[in-house]
Amino acid sequence: MDPVIGLISTNYSSTNFGTLLENRCFASLPFGGRYRLIDFPLSNLVNSGIRTVGLVTPAYYRSLLDHVSSGSEWNLNRKQGGLFFLNGAPYGLTSGNSKFLLQDFLLNREFFQRDNSEHILFCASNKVFNIDFNEMIDTHVRSGADVTFLYKPVTETCSGLFLQMKDNSNRVIGGDIGTHNGGNMSLDCMLVSKSVFMRILDGYASYGHLDLGRILLDSQAQLDLRGFPFYGYVGSINNLNDYISVNRDLFDRTITRELFWGKNRIQTKVQDSAPTKYAMGSSVVNSYIGSGCIIEGTVENSILFRNVHVKKGAVVRNSIIFQHGTIGERAYLDNVICDKFVSVSNHVTLTGTPENLFLVDKNHKV
Repeated sequence: MDPVIGLISTNYSSTNFGTLLENRCFASLPFGGRYRLIDFPLSNLVNSGIRTVGLVTPAYYRSLLDHVSSGSEWNLNRKQGGLFFLNGAPYGLTSGNSKFLLQDFLLNREFFQRDNSEHILFCASNKVFNIDFNEMIDTHVRSGADVTFLYKPVTETCSGLFLQMKDNSNRVIGGDIGTHNGGNMSLDCMLVSKSVFMRILDGYASYGHLDLGRILLDSQAQLDLRGFPFYGYVGSINNLNDYISVNRDLFDRTITRELFWGKNRIQTKVQDSAPTKYAMGSSVVNSYIGSGCIIEGTVENSILFRNVHVKKGAVVRNSIIFQHGTIGERAYLDNVICDKFVSVSNHVTLTGTPENLFLVDKNHKV
């Protein structure tokens, strides 16, 4: 019996990403040249020894299932345990600060009833970080807490759910959603004792539209709520500007080393592409280039996903180009996001600003 199972909620969306989330779910949003956001919670759970993971799917789940498939890249194609796809509620959540719709868990009650685990580790997909959950799990079990929330102490101004902690204690006494100038930012991750979780399913069966995290915080008088701090890098993605900023954080080698070069690796779907070809006269500066690309022009401070072709004389600066993009000869792109299968014609100029990137929709030719 595994004492802990994982549950990744992906049944939520946002209107703050333009057309990037028009035909894909939040969790399958491409990141960092070769990853998807789902790779981070999935890898963190598996790297922590959790071998049973439930994945709550949203309405637009095709790209998510195509990426995760049987879970073989994460060693979850197993006879015991493994990866379980759970149907989400039809409409999911659109609030940026709600990630754990109770109705999703009510619809999949049998998944929890059949499992003999003692605790459930709930994760969302909007935070980019690399963690081993074992210390958090050990602390939760030793304390006898009903719920342990993962949080990061921050000093800068951030938006999201912030935990209210009792003075000089790890006890959580509430939570506040909004913009805060420092505080204990929730990482949308919580470890819940299964007995408590099942009681909530019974008691709130008629209130499926509520968020599980909110229910737990509002029950602080009846439950023992604790917090567990995480002091590493966290990229919080709640809107398009956040997405751009967190991708650009990868240009900091300290952050990249922590996310990808440590003992616990972030796994992703394997694609057998040829190495990138750099033609004579090409120039690449401070950029991430995925495999299978052909670079004949200039790329600076940009992230290119797999199989992108930058033709001769083209210039790509401060931009993000998704898979199978083609940048025509002597085209000029600055502060641009091109979705998958975008073709930019010869001599075309596209420019945005660092705060408002020019977004080209999937499959478009400009």
